[in-house]
Amino acid sequence: MLTKLNRTPEKFALFAVLAGTLAVLSAFLIDLGLSYRDELARGEQELQQFTSMMAEHTARAVEAIDILAREIATDLSLNRPDWPDWSPLKGWEYVAQRHSRAMPQLRDLVIFDANGNQRFISTHFPPPQINVSDRQYFIDLHRGASSSTFGPYIGRNTGRYGYGVAHRLTNSALPDGNRFAGIAYATLEPSYLQDFCWPGRPSDDFDAMLINRKGEIVGSCRPVDMTAHSGILGRQVGEVLFAGTLRGVLPDNGVARARGYLMSTSPVPGFPDLRLTAAISERAVLLPWRERFAQIATLAILLSSILFFGLLLLRRQFNDLRRLTAAIEGHRKKLEERIEQATADLLHEKDLAERANTAKSRFLAAASHDLRQPLHAIALFSTDLLRQLDSATPTHRIAQQINQSAQNLGEMLNTLLDISRLDIGGTQAHPQTFPLQELFASLEKTYARQAEAANLRLRFRKTRIWVHTDPQLLGQILGNLITNALRYTPAGGSVLVGVRQESAAGELRLEVRDNGIGIALADQQHVFAEFFQVANTAREQEGGLGLGLSIVQRLARLLAIEISLRSQVGLGTCFGLRLARAEPVSAAAADLHTDDNANLLHLHGDTAALQQCQTLVERWGYQTRYCDDADCQHLPSGSIVLCLADAIPEVATAVDLIILGDINPCPPGAYCLHLPLRPARLRAVLQTCRDR
Repeated sequence: MLTKLNRTPEKFALFAVLAGTLAVLSAFLIDLGLSYRDELARGEQELQQFTSMMAEHTARAVEAIDILAREIATDLSLNRPDWPDWSPLKGWEYVAQRHSRAMPQLRDLVIFDANGNQRFISTHFPPPQINVSDRQYFIDLHRGASSSTFGPYIGRNTGRYGYGVAHRLTNSALPDGNRFAGIAYATLEPSYLQDFCWPGRPSDDFDAMLINRKGEIVGSCRPVDMTAHSGILGRQVGEVLFAGTLRGVLPDNGVARARGYLMSTSPVPGFPDLRLTAAISERAVLLPWRERFAQIATLAILLSSILFFGLLLLRRQFNDLRRLTAAIEGHRKKLEERIEQATADLLHEKDLAERANTAKSRFLAAASHDLRQPLHAIALFSTDLLRQLDSATPTHRIAQQINQSAQNLGEMLNTLLDISRLDIGGTQAHPQTFPLQELFASLEKTYARQAEAANLRLRFRKTRIWVHTDPQLLGQILGNLITNALRYTPAGGSVLVGVRQESAAGELRLEVRDNGIGIALADQQHVFAEFFQVANTAREQEGGLGLGLSIVQRLARLLAIEISLRSQVGLGTCFGLRLARAEPVSAAAADLHTDDNANLLHLHGDTAALQQCQTLVERWGYQTRYCDDADCQHLPSGSIVLCLADAIPEVATAVDLIILGDINPCPPGAYCLHLPLRPARLRAVLQTCRDR
């Protein structure tokens, strides 16, 4: 047999390849069977470790807010038994100071009195009037329990699902020091579970739930709706996990395997009513094994193909390979020649395009310059003709239209000349240090009449800030932005120009705001393109050429100024320029006049809500003074007025108006804060007004 095989090397090679292939495939099949079992065992172990880790992490999170609630209960019971007599402000400050920002799992801290009424809450001021005497945790504590947990439940303050930890308050000042006085309550934010579980999940085909002893879902590893409309929170875990596939087979503790899934349940240490249940599909666990199986199957097919066709076609393949190599080499050389020719053609076309663009810019500059003289003559003749004609004649109307068209054409030629100079490098920056207030004053004189004719309010915030840049080019940028704002703001609207310091490093943000038609998100990336106009698709002369923002972008690039845009359709547009602050070059900077009303608040009205705000702002270092309607009309520029939505006074245009309550729409230029008031929001608004 071997002698015959030695005479036919092809058959011998075939026999050797077949024997080796069968041996390798047998070894691979045995290894696949063993690795299948090992992968499942490893998946169970990793799932149990992950579940235990999440349970311990959850225990630390819940324990942190439990310790905080217990400390507050001890402090109020032993050291501050007079807390029921505290004012709302004092109580809010007490719980707000203990609301640690280092605990993202804490939603809020609440103090309830002996009747279940909410007295203080760390996230609202004044506190909403709610009662929890019907909650089970309140009933348990009222009956004598020292602490209680509760959840999942829908919070009456937020309308969102939460999990609560409550501790009993007693009154140590009474003879019977154990008398029930109220509860200290801390709410766990269920979405905190997502923050550490979802990014570290072992697979996309994995899910985990935090449940109570009844099997109700308290939190989910996957992002879910936290409101009362949530389709997950509060439901039985067996009904939700993997669409109810694991109903009735989830283990109470430990790991299990059923219905194509690996499952694990771990208790939360220290909290017997909480457990973490997780599950992952066997398909996800066996994914590496399946990939290996696919590789082995592919290998088997390849080996079989080699076995049946490789040796028979070996010589022919070698010959075809030589011919193919020669053909490929020839095609490679031809391809290199074509690439070189195409590269040369592209370079030539690029050079022609750059020359054409430069020629276009020079032509526009020359044409715009040469057309100015006859256009100026047309404007003079039409103006003289208007003076000589009777305004009641049709000829006067025609002459007026000629004059207006000449003015529009002049503006277009000036715009074309400006952008042509920028394109050919004919505009140079000459930076210098100057006060922004001088530029604001000049722009206000230039555009005040245009704003008044359009029935618009144009405001410039006074400032002491100095900058180092080219004042003429910066003025041209602001002028184009102001022109656009006046053009696209309906009658009765307002345009605001101001500057504020954006960082401690001295960066400034110069803004032009309007409450006009706004720019759609899809158009915002095109507004700086040449000849693009959002609201002038018919290309009417009064709408310009659509080059204003292109000029702004080129000038900003020339001055190394970063420009940004924020806009919403129907609500207005804000263009921002970021530049550096400069030190004044002389003492003249101190002569700019600004009203010093930063620490004085004017209150209009006399209600309980306004009085509570008065107490709050005075603790922040502000001075307050009440003003009636007549006083509010004569307040100096820069004053701050605080009022309610149902009693808004008439104020000067340069006064900052802060309105408390629901009002729709919010008056232009005012700040509207909803009730119940968030103190942090009020403080931020006051700081913004002071910084101007």
